[in-house]
Amino acid sequence: MGQAVPDSCVTEREFRYSTLAAVNHFHLSAVVSAARDVISCCIACRLAYAVRGWHSPPGYGDGELTAEEMSKYPPYTFATADVIALGEGIKAVSVQCRFTRHCIWRDLPSGVESTANVVSTLMRIQAITGGMKILWVDCASYFRSREFRESSWTKLSAEVRLLPRPAPWTGSHERHHRSMLNYLRNITRNSAGRVRLLSPIDRETLYDRVALTHNTMPLGGYIVCGPELRYLCPDLLAYGHVRTLGASAVIKVEVPQLPYRICRQTRQVYLSEVWSRIKKTNADVCPRLRAGYGDLDPGRTVLVYVPTPRKLAQPFVIAHVVQRINNRVEVVHPTGARTKEHCYNVVPLSRHPTDYTTREQGPSLIDLRLRVWVIDASGQGEWYEGQVVDQSGLMEVLVRWSNGDPEEWLDLETENWSPLFDDGDISP
Repeated sequence: MGQAVPDSCVTEREFRYSTLAAVNHFHLSAVVSAARDVISCCIACRLAYAVRGWHSPPGYGDGELTAEEMSKYPPYTFATADVIALGEGIKAVSVQCRFTRHCIWRDLPSGVESTANVVSTLMRIQAITGGMKILWVDCASYFRSREFRESSWTKLSAEVRLLPRPAPWTGSHERHHRSMLNYLRNITRNSAGRVRLLSPIDRETLYDRVALTHNTMPLGGYIVCGPELRYLCPDLLAYGHVRTLGASAVIKVEVPQLPYRICRQTRQVYLSEVWSRIKKTNADVCPRLRAGYGDLDPGRTVLVYVPTPRKLAQPFVIAHVVQRINNRVEVVHPTGARTKEHCYNVVPLSRHPTDYTTREQGPSLIDLRLRVWVIDASGQGEWYEGQVVDQSGLMEVLVRWSNGDPEEWLDLETENWSPLFDDGDISP
């Protein structure tokens, strides 16, 4: 179908090809209905607007058990296994029960992802959890190998099933790994998140603490235990009781007599109303800069915010401004690499007030226009004009050059300079 064009163009198109440009009342219901009928019968339009969808939910193939059916079997009968990289060559094998969402980690020997190492680690995990009759894994090379399938059957009595390649997240373990990794990063912040400094035994003890925290997190429901209510968690589903560790044993695990629906509504009201007001109040107290920084001139030394996954790593790198591009700046790093950063991610560097030398006497030179004789590498010199924008002490000033060069601190007592005036007079 053609597109609407001005009336002056209709005569030009009249003898070239057919068009619907003469129809200018597309809002009529009859025209809209007719257009939809044409599009619905057009094979090309249907192919262009086709959307790919799943015939069945991803990861839920024919013959698989539902959650209600899996609840009739012991924990870890149906499990998902994966290898997690913790940085610096340290890796762990994770196994999660598909019904209870109970999870356990064990250290991978030497950090090498081989069939023998993975199977030996799974044997250690099976000795603790039991089960593991049907094991879901992703499509990694060592999981797809015949050796892993045969070793799992002979040593674990487990049947290996592969998660679909286009949807590996259907194992439902990725989001649990993210929560556990965040907690692991918090408890290892004293070593910048590095677990390589620990021995294998200490690492597994650390993994047990992380897994215990994950396995005792509420799932959003309660069960009746005598006259009391207890929150539902993976540990309770897997073992029938909630374990405690260290100081957590003192914490009362019972919950108040409040339905979960009321607690959830209270949380939603707090996040939507109270938290919003708190953020708005903080924004009024410390308003965010609306306009771009006026001191991000070319050549200015700045700090660029670069977030890092490790908590104690340096989040800033030094760079110099090359040019301004609307609300972004192009900076060059000491390595020579150039990146474009948002103004809010760039912090200009300037002298701290304690670094200034006190001017005991003499006039202020700020806003003074001057010219300075600068000698280049070949021994030849040239006058450069600029303006004083800052001053430290009596004659140490920060000059902003008129030609756009980077600002520079100069000691006028050691420089050949002269002031400039608006009338063109140049004083010696």
